[in-house]
Amino acid sequence: TLVFVTASWCPSCQDLKKEVLTDVAHRDLLDRFERVRVDFDLEASHRWVRELVILGLPTVVVLKPDGTPVGRIRGYRDAPAWTKELEGLSGEEDRRAGLERAAQNPDANPETLLKCARLLLERGEEEEALKRLRGLGSSGDPEVAPNALFVLGRYFHRVKRDPLLARPVWREIALGFPESPFAPGAWWWYARAEAESGHVGSGARALLDAARNKPQDSGRVRRAAAYLKKHPQLRGPLRNELLDAIGESLRSTDVPSERATLEALRDQVRALRLD
Repeated sequence: TLVFVTASWCPSCQDLKKEVLTDVAHRDLLDRFERVRVDFDLEASHRWVRELVILGLPTVVVLKPDGTPVGRIRGYRDAPAWTKELEGLSGEEDRRAGLERAAQNPDANPETLLKCARLLLERGEEEEALKRLRGLGSSGDPEVAPNALFVLGRYFHRVKRDPLLARPVWREIALGFPESPFAPGAWWWYARAEAESGHVGSGARALLDAARNKPQDSGRVRRAAAYLKKHPQLRGPLRNELLDAIGESLRSTDVPSERATLEALRDQVRALRLD
């Protein structure tokens, strides 16, 4: 069985659906499977998210007829790479044993240890998986540590639906690994956790501070604006701060496309329109 977990707001999900899952060119491969589509946003689907431990989208999980997992494909880049990975899953046994052997090797690299910890989490072995992920998260490795912490944050936030558990993890990534590619997303998730915990203003403050601390990253300003769009009660009080952050970002970039996006956003904020 092929379980496809998707959402309407996920561009990669739509690309996967269009370029592979509904393309007749791949029918022979796909017809080897019973196929199930799960809408991530439906409340009724959360049992799938919880039982399969869906941390990101798109995710495709391959199950044996008795329901035991064979493996999964996370994300989507292009049709050739994705179908090649599915070909491998459709003809092999569970990858877990080999991955665990590799992780037990004294010379195992941190990436292998992270893959094994994530697999254990996805298979429902929460206690051992969390122990390993926390160990990797505290290792100080600038590449593996924030990645391991991001997995923890996604698990607490998306699967367990516990923003109070997720909030300190997001903050640890954002402050402890500010140059990591995971940091911008961590600030956004931290703000969401604050809002979901009843502290909407604290979430806005975190995003605005992050934008001002790194004005050359225009994505941070856009995230702050998106957050205020979700929480219109903050637009008035924080309008001028957001305009200042947009101005700083404009002064920090010469890229025409980024400048055009920021100028359009500035015009919207000036008119108190964030749509």
